[in-house]
Amino acid sequence: MLLTHDVRKLVGFAWERVRSGMPMSGVVVVGRGARISEAVDELLFVAECSEADEWKDVVAFMPL
Repeated sequence: MLLTHDVRKLVGFAWERVRSGMPMSGVVVVGRGARISEAVDELLFVAECSEADEWKDVVAFMPL
């Protein structure tokens, strides 16, 4: 899973990979105004409650 603030370029690039059938492990977009503690809490929740393959070809925005 890739964490990013880059909504303009990276999100579009990720969806292009999905549409073209290329592998994409998943992208989570963290808003620039997000508090680090909230982002860490959500990422820990994701790590504990999901499997890596569930995030394949997913673009998600925090808060989840």
